[in-house]
Amino acid sequence: MKQYQSWLQQVEEGQETLKGSNDPEYDPVPDNPPGLRDRKDGKDASLANSDIGQDGKDWVTRISRKEHERVVDKPWPKRQDLDVWRSNVVQAVCVASGDPETAAWRRWLTPAQLPDPDYAELADSGDFRFQSIDSKLPIALQNMVDAAGEVASEVRVRKRQRSQVLGREGNFLMGREILAMVLDHCRTTSEDEVLFNASHIYKLQYRGDKEMDKFLNAWIEIIANMKVEDIPSDNTLRDHLLRKIDGSQALHVDLTIFKGRDNDDKKKTYKELLEIMKRHIAREERNIAARDKFYANLGKPTTPAPKPAAPTPAPKDGKTGKPSAPAPKGKPGAPVLPSGNPKSHGKGKGRGG
Repeated sequence: MKQYQSWLQQVEEGQETLKGSNDPEYDPVPDNPPGLRDRKDGKDASLANSDIGQDGKDWVTRISRKEHERVVDKPWPKRQDLDVWRSNVVQAVCVASGDPETAAWRRWLTPAQLPDPDYAELADSGDFRFQSIDSKLPIALQNMVDAAGEVASEVRVRKRQRSQVLGREGNFLMGREILAMVLDHCRTTSEDEVLFNASHIYKLQYRGDKEMDKFLNAWIEIIANMKVEDIPSDNTLRDHLLRKIDGSQALHVDLTIFKGRDNDDKKKTYKELLEIMKRHIAREERNIAARDKFYANLGKPTTPAPKPAAPTPAPKDGKTGKPSAPAPKGKPGAPVLPSGNPKSHGKGKGRGG
Protein backbone atom coordinates (compact mmCIF):
# COMPACT_ATOMS: atom_id res chain seq x y z
CA MET A 1 0.00 0.00 0.00
CA LYS A 2 2.90 2.35 0.86
CA GLN A 3 4.49 1.58 -2.52
CA TYR A 4 1.25 2.53 -4.32
CA GLN A 5 0.98 5.83 -2.39
CA SER A 6 4.60 6.66 -3.23
CA TRP A 7 3.92 6.13 -6.91
CA LEU A 8 0.91 8.44 -6.83
CA GLN A 9 2.97 11.14 -5.13
CA GLN A 10 5.62 10.99 -7.83
CA VAL A 11 3.02 11.33 -10.60
CA GLU A 12 1.53 14.41 -8.93
CA GLU A 13 4.96 16.09 -8.77
CA GLY A 14 5.31 15.82 -12.57
CA GLN A 15 7.97 13.17 -12.66
CA GLU A 16 8.12 10.72 -15.54
CA THR A 17 6.27 7.49 -15.25
CA LEU A 18 8.23 5.02 -13.30
CA LYS A 19 9.43 1.98 -15.09
CA GLY A 20 10.64 -1.42 -14.09
CA SER A 21 10.11 -3.14 -10.81
CA ASN A 22 8.88 0.01 -9.05
CA ASP A 23 5.63 0.07 -11.10
CA PRO A 24 2.57 -0.93 -9.08
CA GLU A 25 1.13 -4.33 -9.85
CA TYR A 26 -2.62 -4.93 -10.32
CA ASP A 27 -4.45 -8.19 -9.86
CA PRO A 28 -5.99 -9.59 -13.10
CA VAL A 29 -9.77 -9.56 -13.54
CA PRO A 30 -11.18 -12.86 -12.22
CA ASP A 31 -12.77 -15.28 -14.68
CA ASN A 32 -15.90 -15.57 -12.58
CA PRO A 33 -16.59 -12.12 -11.12
CA PRO A 34 -18.79 -11.87 -8.01
CA GLY A 35 -22.51 -11.84 -8.71
CA LEU A 36 -22.44 -14.55 -11.41
CA ARG A 37 -23.57 -17.84 -9.94
CA ASP A 38 -21.29 -20.83 -10.36
CA ARG A 39 -22.58 -23.81 -12.31
CA LYS A 40 -22.89 -26.98 -10.32
CA ASP A 41 -21.16 -29.01 -13.03
CA GLY A 42 -17.98 -26.89 -12.75
CA LYS A 43 -18.29 -25.37 -16.25
CA ASP A 44 -18.03 -21.69 -17.08
CA ALA A 45 -21.31 -20.02 -16.15
CA SER A 46 -21.01 -17.57 -19.06
CA LEU A 47 -21.61 -20.44 -21.50
CA ALA A 48 -25.18 -21.01 -20.34
CA ASN A 49 -27.86 -21.34 -23.02
CA SER A 50 -31.51 -22.38 -23.32
CA ASP A 51 -30.64 -26.08 -23.73
CA ILE A 52 -28.77 -26.32 -20.46
CA GLY A 53 -30.53 -27.13 -17.25
CA GLN A 54 -33.44 -29.24 -18.58
CA ASP A 55 -32.68 -31.88 -15.93
CA GLY A 56 -33.38 -29.38 -13.17
CA LYS A 57 -29.81 -29.61 -11.79
CA ASP A 58 -28.47 -26.49 -13.46
CA TRP A 59 -28.44 -22.92 -12.20
CA VAL A 60 -30.16 -21.55 -15.33
CA THR A 61 -33.67 -20.26 -14.65
CA ARG A 62 -36.24 -21.81 -17.00
CA ILE A 63 -39.57 -20.24 -18.01
CA SER A 64 -42.27 -22.04 -16.10
CA ARG A 65 -44.87 -23.95 -18.13
CA LYS A 66 -48.40 -24.97 -17.31
CA GLU A 67 -49.78 -27.81 -19.39
CA HIS A 68 -53.46 -27.71 -20.35
CA GLU A 69 -55.81 -30.42 -19.18
CA ARG A 70 -56.66 -31.45 -22.75
CA VAL A 71 -55.88 -30.80 -26.38
CA VAL A 72 -58.59 -28.83 -28.18
CA ASP A 73 -60.69 -30.96 -30.55
CA LYS A 74 -60.54 -30.20 -34.27
CA PRO A 75 -63.15 -31.18 -36.90
CA TRP A 76 -62.49 -33.86 -39.49
CA PRO A 77 -60.25 -32.42 -42.24
CA LYS A 78 -61.56 -31.62 -45.69
CA ARG A 79 -59.46 -32.91 -48.55
CA GLN A 80 -58.74 -29.48 -49.97
CA ASP A 81 -57.88 -28.08 -46.51
CA LEU A 82 -55.66 -30.90 -45.30
CA ASP A 83 -52.59 -28.69 -44.89
CA VAL A 84 -54.59 -26.09 -42.97
CA TRP A 85 -56.01 -28.79 -40.68
CA ARG A 86 -52.55 -30.22 -40.06
CA SER A 87 -51.25 -26.76 -39.13
CA ASN A 88 -54.17 -26.28 -36.72
CA VAL A 89 -53.42 -29.60 -35.00
CA VAL A 90 -49.75 -28.68 -34.55
CA GLN A 91 -50.79 -25.35 -33.09
CA ALA A 92 -53.28 -27.01 -30.72
CA VAL A 93 -50.57 -29.36 -29.43
CA CYS A 94 -48.09 -26.52 -28.89
CA VAL A 95 -50.68 -24.46 -27.02
CA ALA A 96 -51.76 -27.39 -24.85
CA SER A 97 -48.14 -28.14 -23.90
CA GLY A 98 -47.66 -24.71 -22.38
CA ASP A 99 -44.02 -24.95 -23.46
CA PRO A 100 -42.50 -21.79 -25.02
CA GLU A 101 -40.05 -23.96 -26.99
CA THR A 102 -42.51 -24.73 -29.79
CA ALA A 103 -39.78 -25.82 -32.22
CA ALA A 104 -39.21 -28.98 -30.18
CA TRP A 105 -42.90 -29.86 -30.38
CA ARG A 106 -43.02 -29.29 -34.15
CA ARG A 107 -40.04 -31.63 -34.55
CA TRP A 108 -41.78 -34.18 -32.32
CA LEU A 109 -44.88 -34.16 -34.56
CA THR A 110 -42.93 -34.35 -37.85
CA PRO A 111 -42.60 -38.20 -37.97
CA ALA A 112 -46.41 -38.51 -37.81
CA GLN A 113 -46.79 -36.27 -40.88
CA LEU A 114 -44.48 -38.22 -43.21
CA PRO A 115 -46.05 -39.98 -46.23
CA ASP A 116 -44.86 -43.39 -45.01
CA PRO A 117 -44.82 -43.08 -41.19
CA ASP A 118 -42.99 -45.53 -38.92
CA TYR A 119 -45.71 -46.59 -36.46
CA ALA A 120 -43.19 -48.40 -34.25
CA GLU A 121 -41.38 -45.11 -33.72
CA LEU A 122 -44.67 -43.24 -33.12
CA ALA A 123 -45.66 -45.73 -30.39
CA ASP A 124 -42.83 -44.35 -28.24
CA SER A 125 -43.47 -40.82 -26.99
CA GLY A 126 -39.78 -40.11 -26.58
CA ASP A 127 -38.64 -37.58 -23.97
CA PHE A 128 -40.47 -37.30 -20.69
CA ARG A 129 -42.00 -33.89 -21.48
CA PHE A 130 -43.86 -35.33 -24.51
CA GLN A 131 -45.51 -38.24 -22.73
CA SER A 132 -48.40 -36.41 -21.08
CA ILE A 133 -49.53 -34.62 -24.27
CA ASP A 134 -49.08 -37.85 -26.25
CA SER A 135 -51.65 -39.40 -23.90
CA LYS A 136 -54.11 -36.48 -24.23
CA LEU A 137 -53.87 -36.07 -28.00
CA PRO A 138 -55.59 -39.44 -28.78
CA ILE A 139 -58.65 -38.32 -26.77
CA ALA A 140 -59.09 -35.23 -28.96
CA LEU A 141 -58.49 -37.21 -32.17
CA GLN A 142 -60.86 -39.98 -31.04
CA ASN A 143 -63.64 -37.40 -30.49
CA MET A 144 -62.98 -36.07 -33.98
CA VAL A 145 -63.13 -39.54 -35.57
CA ASP A 146 -66.36 -40.44 -33.75
CA ALA A 147 -68.04 -37.19 -34.82
CA ALA A 148 -66.96 -37.55 -38.47
CA GLY A 149 -69.32 -40.46 -39.16
CA GLU A 150 -68.98 -42.64 -42.24
CA VAL A 151 -66.16 -40.63 -43.79
CA ALA A 152 -63.83 -41.77 -40.99
CA SER A 153 -64.91 -45.43 -40.96
CA GLU A 154 -61.60 -46.67 -42.39
CA VAL A 155 -59.61 -44.88 -39.68
CA ARG A 156 -61.88 -46.34 -37.01
CA VAL A 157 -61.23 -49.87 -38.28
CA ARG A 158 -57.45 -49.38 -38.35
CA LYS A 159 -57.50 -47.80 -34.91
CA ARG A 160 -59.58 -50.65 -33.46
CA GLN A 161 -57.24 -53.29 -34.87
CA ARG A 162 -54.19 -51.52 -33.53
CA SER A 163 -55.82 -51.03 -30.11
CA GLN A 164 -56.56 -54.74 -29.86
CA VAL A 165 -52.90 -55.61 -30.40
CA LEU A 166 -51.73 -53.01 -27.89
CA GLY A 167 -54.41 -54.02 -25.38
CA ARG A 168 -52.99 -57.54 -25.17
CA GLU A 169 -49.65 -55.98 -24.30
CA GLY A 170 -51.14 -53.69 -21.68
CA ASN A 171 -50.55 -50.56 -23.79
CA PHE A 172 -52.78 -48.08 -25.61
CA LEU A 173 -52.75 -46.11 -28.85
CA MET A 174 -50.72 -42.90 -28.71
CA GLY A 175 -51.69 -39.56 -30.20
CA ARG A 176 -49.09 -39.43 -32.94
CA GLU A 177 -50.19 -42.86 -34.19
CA ILE A 178 -53.80 -41.71 -34.71
CA LEU A 179 -52.59 -38.47 -36.30
CA ALA A 180 -50.55 -40.48 -38.80
CA MET A 181 -53.57 -42.70 -39.60
CA VAL A 182 -55.79 -39.68 -40.32
CA LEU A 183 -53.23 -37.96 -42.53
CA ASP A 184 -52.40 -41.19 -44.38
CA HIS A 185 -56.10 -41.84 -45.03
CA CYS A 186 -56.77 -38.31 -46.29
CA ARG A 187 -53.75 -38.29 -48.58
CA THR A 188 -54.76 -41.61 -50.14
CA THR A 189 -58.38 -40.66 -50.77
CA SER A 190 -57.51 -37.21 -52.12
CA GLU A 191 -55.24 -38.75 -54.75
CA ASP A 192 -57.93 -41.11 -56.03
CA GLU A 193 -61.08 -39.01 -55.67
CA VAL A 194 -62.22 -35.55 -56.67
CA LEU A 195 -65.40 -34.41 -55.00
CA PHE A 196 -66.29 -31.66 -57.50
CA ASN A 197 -65.09 -30.36 -60.83
CA ALA A 198 -66.01 -27.57 -63.27
CA SER A 199 -68.99 -29.50 -64.64
CA HIS A 200 -70.78 -29.15 -61.30
CA ILE A 201 -70.58 -25.37 -61.59
CA TYR A 202 -72.24 -25.40 -65.00
CA LYS A 203 -74.98 -27.77 -63.82
CA LEU A 204 -75.87 -25.72 -60.75
CA GLN A 205 -79.15 -23.85 -61.32
CA TYR A 206 -80.46 -20.66 -59.78
CA ARG A 207 -83.97 -21.46 -58.54
CA GLY A 208 -85.16 -17.96 -57.68
CA ASP A 209 -84.54 -15.27 -55.10
CA LYS A 210 -86.21 -17.23 -52.30
CA GLU A 211 -83.42 -19.83 -52.50
CA MET A 212 -80.56 -17.40 -53.09
CA ASP A 213 -78.80 -18.39 -49.88
CA LYS A 214 -78.92 -22.11 -50.78
CA PHE A 215 -77.58 -21.39 -54.26
CA LEU A 216 -74.70 -19.28 -52.94
CA ASN A 217 -73.73 -21.88 -50.34
CA ALA A 218 -73.73 -24.62 -52.97
CA TRP A 219 -71.69 -22.46 -55.36
CA ILE A 220 -69.01 -21.76 -52.72
CA GLU A 221 -68.94 -25.39 -51.57
CA ILE A 222 -68.35 -26.69 -55.12
CA ILE A 223 -65.42 -24.35 -55.71
CA ALA A 224 -63.93 -25.09 -52.27
CA ASN A 225 -63.89 -28.82 -53.03
CA MET A 226 -62.25 -28.59 -56.46
CA LYS A 227 -58.61 -29.15 -57.24
CA VAL A 228 -56.71 -25.89 -57.36
CA GLU A 229 -55.68 -26.43 -60.96
CA ASP A 230 -59.32 -27.07 -61.99
CA ILE A 231 -60.78 -23.86 -60.52
CA PRO A 232 -61.58 -21.36 -63.32
CA SER A 233 -60.17 -17.84 -63.24
CA ASP A 234 -61.98 -15.10 -61.32
CA ASN A 235 -63.16 -13.44 -64.53
CA THR A 236 -64.63 -16.73 -65.77
CA LEU A 237 -66.36 -17.30 -62.45
CA ARG A 238 -67.68 -13.74 -62.50
CA ASP A 239 -69.17 -14.03 -65.98
CA HIS A 240 -70.66 -17.46 -65.33
CA LEU A 241 -72.21 -16.45 -62.01
CA LEU A 242 -73.60 -13.26 -63.55
CA ARG A 243 -75.37 -15.25 -66.28
CA LYS A 244 -76.99 -17.50 -63.67
CA ILE A 245 -78.41 -14.70 -61.46
CA ASP A 246 -79.07 -12.14 -64.20
CA GLY A 247 -82.85 -12.64 -63.97
CA SER A 248 -83.01 -11.91 -60.23
CA GLN A 249 -85.66 -9.33 -59.33
CA ALA A 250 -84.19 -8.70 -55.87
CA LEU A 251 -80.76 -7.88 -57.34
CA HIS A 252 -82.03 -6.06 -60.43
CA VAL A 253 -80.79 -2.59 -59.43
CA ASP A 254 -77.40 -3.78 -58.16
CA LEU A 255 -76.83 -5.99 -61.21
CA THR A 256 -77.74 -3.17 -63.59
CA ILE A 257 -75.10 -0.95 -62.02
CA PHE A 258 -72.62 -3.83 -61.97
CA LYS A 259 -73.08 -4.63 -65.67
CA GLY A 260 -72.78 -0.94 -66.60
CA ARG A 261 -69.20 -0.73 -65.32
CA ASP A 262 -66.18 -1.25 -67.54
CA ASN A 263 -64.56 -4.67 -67.48
CA ASP A 264 -61.37 -3.22 -65.99
CA ASP A 265 -63.28 -1.44 -63.21
CA LYS A 266 -62.11 -2.50 -59.73
CA LYS A 267 -65.73 -2.88 -58.65
CA LYS A 268 -66.61 -5.22 -61.50
CA THR A 269 -64.99 -8.32 -60.06
CA TYR A 270 -66.01 -11.79 -59.03
CA LYS A 271 -65.53 -10.86 -55.37
CA GLU A 272 -67.83 -7.83 -55.70
CA LEU A 273 -70.53 -9.97 -57.31
CA LEU A 274 -70.39 -12.34 -54.37
CA GLU A 275 -70.64 -9.39 -51.99
CA ILE A 276 -73.80 -8.17 -53.74
CA MET A 277 -75.46 -11.49 -53.06
CA LYS A 278 -74.18 -11.68 -49.48
CA ARG A 279 -75.46 -8.18 -48.66
CA HIS A 280 -78.92 -9.02 -49.95
CA ILE A 281 -79.03 -12.28 -47.97
CA ALA A 282 -77.95 -10.42 -44.82
CA ARG A 283 -80.71 -7.83 -45.32
CA GLU A 284 -83.29 -10.55 -45.77
CA GLU A 285 -82.15 -12.29 -42.60
CA ARG A 286 -82.49 -9.04 -40.65
CA ASN A 287 -85.96 -8.45 -42.07
CA ILE A 288 -87.06 -11.97 -41.17
CA ALA A 289 -85.75 -11.55 -37.64
CA ALA A 290 -87.61 -8.24 -37.30
CA ARG A 291 -90.87 -9.78 -38.57
CA ASP A 292 -90.54 -12.73 -36.22
CA LYS A 293 -90.02 -10.36 -33.31
CA PHE A 294 -93.03 -8.28 -34.35
CA TYR A 295 -95.40 -11.25 -34.61
CA ALA A 296 -94.06 -12.69 -31.37
CA ASN A 297 -95.10 -9.50 -29.57
CA LEU A 298 -98.63 -9.54 -31.00
CA GLY A 299 -101.28 -10.35 -28.42
CA LYS A 300 -99.15 -9.21 -25.53
CA PRO A 301 -100.88 -6.48 -23.43
CA THR A 302 -99.13 -3.18 -23.70
CA THR A 303 -99.62 -0.37 -21.18
CA PRO A 304 -99.48 3.02 -22.87
CA ALA A 305 -97.90 5.86 -20.99
CA PRO A 306 -100.52 7.94 -19.10
CA LYS A 307 -101.31 11.29 -20.69
CA PRO A 308 -100.81 14.35 -18.46
CA ALA A 309 -104.11 15.67 -17.17
CA ALA A 310 -105.05 19.16 -18.29
CA PRO A 311 -105.35 21.69 -15.44
CA THR A 312 -108.95 22.24 -14.30
CA PRO A 313 -109.93 25.94 -14.36
CA ALA A 314 -111.08 27.36 -11.08
CA PRO A 315 -114.88 27.85 -10.94
CA LYS A 316 -116.11 31.46 -10.92
CA ASP A 317 -119.00 33.03 -9.11
CA GLY A 318 -121.92 33.71 -11.42
CA LYS A 319 -122.71 37.12 -9.98
CA THR A 320 -119.34 38.76 -9.41
CA GLY A 321 -117.21 36.85 -11.93
CA LYS A 322 -114.56 36.32 -9.28
CA PRO A 323 -113.19 32.90 -8.36
CA SER A 324 -115.49 31.20 -5.97
CA ALA A 325 -114.46 30.19 -2.48
CA PRO A 326 -112.31 27.10 -2.21
CA ALA A 327 -114.03 23.82 -1.61
CA PRO A 328 -114.11 22.57 1.95
CA LYS A 329 -111.25 20.39 3.06
CA GLY A 330 -111.78 16.70 2.61
CA LYS A 331 -111.35 14.10 -0.06
CA PRO A 332 -111.06 15.52 -3.56
CA GLY A 333 -114.30 15.41 -5.43
CA ALA A 334 -116.32 14.37 -2.37
CA PRO A 335 -119.85 15.87 -2.36
CA VAL A 336 -120.66 18.40 0.36
CA LEU A 337 -123.43 16.98 2.51
CA PRO A 338 -125.50 18.83 5.04
CA SER A 339 -124.21 18.67 8.57
CA GLY A 340 -125.98 16.53 11.16
CA ASN A 341 -126.33 19.55 13.48
CA PRO A 342 -129.56 21.34 12.61
CA LYS A 343 -128.24 24.60 14.05
CA SER A 344 -125.57 24.73 11.42
CA HIS A 345 -128.19 25.08 8.69
CA GLY A 346 -128.56 28.73 9.36
CA LYS A 347 -130.98 30.82 11.28
CA GLY A 348 -134.59 30.26 10.50
CA LYS A 349 -137.91 30.19 12.08
CA GLY A 350 -138.84 27.64 14.58
CA ARG A 351 -140.08 24.21 13.91
CA GLY A 352 -143.05 24.40 11.66
CA GLY A 353 -142.49 28.23 11.20
